[in-house]
Amino acid sequence: LSSSAWPNASHEHRPAHVQFGHTRHQASSAFEMLSRRLTPKVGSRAGMARTLQALPHARRQAASAMMSRHLYGLWAESYDRDLTTWGYRSPARVAEVAVSLGACGARAALDLGCGTGLSGEALLAAGVQASLTGIDVSRGALDVAAGKGLYAALLETRMDGPLPFDSHAFDLAVAVGSLGYVEDFGALFAEVCRVTAPGALCVWSVSASTWANDERGCRSAALALQAEGLWRKNFESPAEVYLPSHPDDLEREKTIKVLAFRRCGLPSRCSTSSP
Repeated sequence: LSSSAWPNASHEHRPAHVQFGHTRHQASSAFEMLSRRLTPKVGSRAGMARTLQALPHARRQAASAMMSRHLYGLWAESYDRDLTTWGYRSPARVAEVAVSLGACGARAALDLGCGTGLSGEALLAAGVQASLTGIDVSRGALDVAAGKGLYAALLETRMDGPLPFDSHAFDLAVAVGSLGYVEDFGALFAEVCRVTAPGALCVWSVSASTWANDERGCRSAALALQAEGLWRKNFESPAEVYLPSHPDDLEREKTIKVLAFRRCGLPSRCSTSSP
């Protein structure tokens, strides 16, 4: 399992939906969760998790990225159907919050970790007519998204590093179901602030426990940028059930929050308010 066998599995190219943690426990737990969703489609999840645990740190990162890219590639064709069956409402909830805060006036929207395009579909269904740009590192998912004809551009790139866009390029940014494996929230949120214009909306869903417990600095990174005057929180939902119809008990127990931050720069549009 040499890392040189996977030249595209570096930190810079980890899939947005499957950026596993830097510890053995995080990597194996995340991989176990994903494998549990797909088994029996892709064989023994326990065996693959044990493979990850046995690897040195550097190789484990490359291996988890390679394995997860493979799994999401296998899942891409049935992903939308599975998520719909499990009662997945995060795309609709993010779109609802965005529209309630004025997103229908957006002209250019960035979909971070767009996957198969469920979030783009939800935005359009809610009345957002912005030109959509999506990024993800799962080529299989991006191929599905491209087939829907919703996005003006789709890029295969990671989300918690430098984003390949000009400053102030977007007046709406969303992230639906893609923050769970982000390791560097400081880098991600700073880049989101850079590529969004003053007054832009930034709306995302995140695990309720990740936000409440400030896991990997998620909440503190967001609030630090608020303290710097780069954005201000406009909305935070109560905890909401994530996958109410999932066959796995652990998945059904998970909850999310939807949060919205407004980019500062236009004082009249940087006030705190709830939809």
